[in-house]
Amino acid sequence: MTETVEPTITRLALAEVEGKNKAIHAYDQMIWTVRSGFVTLFFGAWALLFQQLLGVQRLTWLHAGVFGALTVFSGVLAFAAHSIERNYVRRKFRVIASLNELMRQLERDTLSIAELAPNLRIAGDTDAGDPDTPGFSSERSVGRYIYGLSLLALCIGLLLVATGGILDGRLGGEAVPSATLENGVSAPSNISEQQRGR
Repeated sequence: MTETVEPTITRLALAEVEGKNKAIHAYDQMIWTVRSGFVTLFFGAWALLFQQLLGVQRLTWLHAGVFGALTVFSGVLAFAAHSIERNYVRRKFRVIASLNELMRQLERDTLSIAELAPNLRIAGDTDAGDPDTPGFSSERSVGRYIYGLSLLALCIGLLLVATGGILDGRLGGEAVPSATLENGVSAPSNISEQQRGR
């Protein structure tokens, strides 16, 4: 009886190893999809908006409000993407921890179904908190860098656009008309005729 049970347990454990490897690759694909989708949508949309902004003759406070609202929306999008990714990262490393333990059990001379049972279940859906697995912290940090630096780059870009708009006289007021001097140099129209003749 023991000789029959032992190969059965071994085949069951090896099948579970194969299933866990497939689950890890599936979670990797999900994480990659979330990250690449966020980066494409985030930078693609904002690049288009900044390109359209270059053709605006006068920046109003309405433009500033719209960009502020879009910035808030981008922050919410980054938070949502990070939350989804963090969930997938936790599930992935729970499966990795279970797989590592299962592989250690398979190295033993004898196998017991009672010992293997905890690692034969679906490890990704367990509510075990953050797994204590090497690589988990670094994997989670990658997501923080992606979403955090994206928002930081956006804020710096908006600050530079606002500063440039103020210095150019295009933000918060009417555009200053210009007139051409005799030597071809452009000057504000409120300069006196005497100053223009110099």
